[in-house]
Amino acid sequence: MKSLGSSGCRWSLTILFLIVTISWFATKYWCICWVLPYKHVAIWLEEGGIVVGEHLREEISRTAGVFAETASGDFEWWLDYSKVGSFRSIFVPMWLVLAPIAACGFMAWWKHGVQRVRMARGWCVNCGYDRANIESNSRCPECGIMDNSVK
Repeated sequence: MKSLGSSGCRWSLTILFLIVTISWFATKYWCICWVLPYKHVAIWLEEGGIVVGEHLREEISRTAGVFAETASGDFEWWLDYSKVGSFRSIFVPMWLVLAPIAACGFMAWWKHGVQRVRMARGWCVNCGYDRANIESNSRCPECGIMDNSVK
């Protein structure tokens, strides 16, 4: 498993953050619906969130596929569960998905910055021990890490 400060993790979180943010703002103008080919289950992005449920509209519920239409332009900000007859859906606002992604991404970039500063000052990148009088190829006496490079 990659650590939170690894390059792949940092960039993956950054790209995921950008995709979710763009999708969030796009739902102000468009509603994108993906109808699954069984039981008329649909997943759609609209009004600033992700909705999973059975779609009531007859023209969409007959065929499977991806559909787009203009949105109302209003955002919903809180979790919502709806049940009307056989129609059941749950609404999850995208900010609720975006917040943990942003927090993890921020921590990954912060950790990377701290490691770069420690390396530039000649400290151990893991624990911050001053390695000024220690050979570069020896273990850190504080934490025991051998490699003193930022990944």
